Amino acid sequence: MKAMPAHVHLETPEPGSRLFEEAKALGDSETRNLGLLPHAAWDDYAGAGHILVATEQGRLLGYTAYRVPRAEVRIAHLVVHPDARGQGISRVLVGELARRHHERRGIGLRCRRDWAANRVWPALGFVSVGEKPGRGSDAGVLTEWWYDFGHPDLFSWAPGDSTLTAVIDTNVFIDLHSDNPTKTSRTTRRLIGTLTDRVDLVVTPELLNELHRQEDAAERQRLIQTAQTYPSLPGSIPDVDSWAERLDKTAGQRKMSAQDRSDRRHVAWAAAAGAPIVVTRDRKARRTLKVVAYEAAGVTLCTPSTLASVIHEREHAGAYAPVALSATELLMREISSDPDAAGSLLSTGTGERRGDFDRRLEEISAARPNSRLTLMEAPGGEALAIVGTAARDSALTVSVARVQAGPLEATMAAQIAQYLRTTARELACSSIVVKDPHLSRGLPKALQSDGFTKVADDQLVALTLDERVRSTELDSVLRRATNNLGTPQADALLRLAQALATDSPAALEHAFRPLRLLDADLPTWLVPIRPHWASELFGHPAMLMPRSLGLGLSTEHVYYKKGKAGETSPGRVLWYASGDPGREVFGCSLLMEVRDGQAKELYRDYRRLGIYSFDEVVAAADKNGSVRALNVTDTELLPAPVSLRKLRSLAAGTGDKINLVTARRISQALFQAIVREGHRDAD
Repeated sequence: MKAMPAHVHLETPEPGSRLFEEAKALGDSETRNLGLLPHAAWDDYAGAGHILVATEQGRLLGYTAYRVPRAEVRIAHLVVHPDARGQGISRVLVGELARRHHERRGIGLRCRRDWAANRVWPALGFVSVGEKPGRGSDAGVLTEWWYDFGHPDLFSWAPGDSTLTAVIDTNVFIDLHSDNPTKTSRTTRRLIGTLTDRVDLVVTPELLNELHRQEDAAERQRLIQTAQTYPSLPGSIPDVDSWAERLDKTAGQRKMSAQDRSDRRHVAWAAAAGAPIVVTRDRKARRTLKVVAYEAAGVTLCTPSTLASVIHEREHAGAYAPVALSATELLMREISSDPDAAGSLLSTGTGERRGDFDRRLEEISAARPNSRLTLMEAPGGEALAIVGTAARDSALTVSVARVQAGPLEATMAAQIAQYLRTTARELACSSIVVKDPHLSRGLPKALQSDGFTKVADDQLVALTLDERVRSTELDSVLRRATNNLGTPQADALLRLAQALATDSPAALEHAFRPLRLLDADLPTWLVPIRPHWASELFGHPAMLMPRSLGLGLSTEHVYYKKGKAGETSPGRVLWYASGDPGREVFGCSLLMEVRDGQAKELYRDYRRLGIYSFDEVVAAADKNGSVRALNVTDTELLPAPVSLRKLRSLAAGTGDKINLVTARRISQALFQAIVREGHRDAD
């Protein structure tokens, strides 16, 4: 290996700058060795500050273009200039990405197995975590590479969770795999080929039915064999039939051809499995199903040319969508051992028997008053989820936790994670043990993202600590809380706490919430908020009219504001109600993302949370139309809000200058004083 240049400089070039154009030219010169990055994408990456270049005395040595979808970094390009290869430039670029985004889980990328670069990644610390077939007639196998940062993240997702799933219908599938490509099919291949690191393409069983209608026997067999190399959506035929009937009824089309029925079946399979996107070129299908599919099932129909924009919106929005859940007018009720009401949540796919399921519900009911059996339903009585818990010796055991598969599965799973913590506090439990052998497929991921840790294939555990402590006191609090658990469960939680306390105090508070680590190195901002928005978003003060169900369900919120007060994530926000009634600090949230942008852009990305109307976001913008969004989670209302008079007294004692007109960072000492004052009765 050549010696590394002595003075490597790393920087983020501006769009249109000399280094930006040189990096783009270098990428264009290497298209045969890496995927094509369209020029429009270059502008997007540069505008987001996601192009990193390495130089020596102004000479370009290499670059990387990347994305940061939620919990990880995804490399689209990493190229070293031919004259600088063998000098460790790739390692420098990867190391800088890890330094800049250390709070995320790691770095992921996809690379063709037959490219020379595929032999480089192991030397840089990446490991192969899987393979998938490339798309198109000349595409090779893609290897998924992962570079782990070595610590849990605030919202941990498994490698590849940032890659969305899209169903392709038959016309798109044939575009990708026809032996005689047309101009249209070549366009489809080019458009989808640029998105291979951002989307996983899947098919539905209905594809085989459509291919069976091909007249050319040889071509029919070849395409069927190719289709069988794709992942196929899971789902039960009754569920798919039910979704197809709903689509038929809502669309109102009486006469349907075999093609029309297949179009509906693709969407029905996507709805049943919870797949968010169906890609089709069929104009008639889009005209008759686009609105219906989204409103009834949360499925977006798009063309290959609009897939990139749909992915962009979905990446920023994520799967959690309480505003969609609120549209179902969710009903929650305590039930006795009522197997008929919850019968649709029987896990037949894992071999569960109806008699065993019924007995499990009866055992939970028999443990009252120290148990809860809660059913969540749609207005028509459709069972969406059921949770059965029982408290004993300060441990909450969860023996039934089921979620109906579908487009709202991720949102329902997040609700159950929050429900378990609330129930644990109501029943005076500090630990939660989930041991349902037939746990719904969407729940382990949601629970682990919420701070649960896996002990066995069918067991997850968590702590919910209503404590405000210093780091030196944490160990004794944890050991007291885990004293009622078995050794494997206690050890798993103690290991998790040790890792999080070292690497991510925000993740520690999230995993063991409502724990507050008083001396954690987390920046805290005191943010004024009008009482109207405090009431709408957080329920303080209580409203005369009920809050929006979407807001009440939400575990995430977004607050829009003018001005930039230096807020960074991860951090904390103390909320100060700035008008009457109020003039008090009433709550504390974890700050997980800070974004600046135009009102239209931020409204699009956060509208899933159902917080503001577009006009209200525009009203929060400055004279240039720019607005700042604070994305927060884990909001805790203080048992005793801290009055303005008391706040000023506490600030005087710590030497802080408070500003109640705009957001202001406060000292760790003032944060401790406010939190202790807000819990004075509880402590």
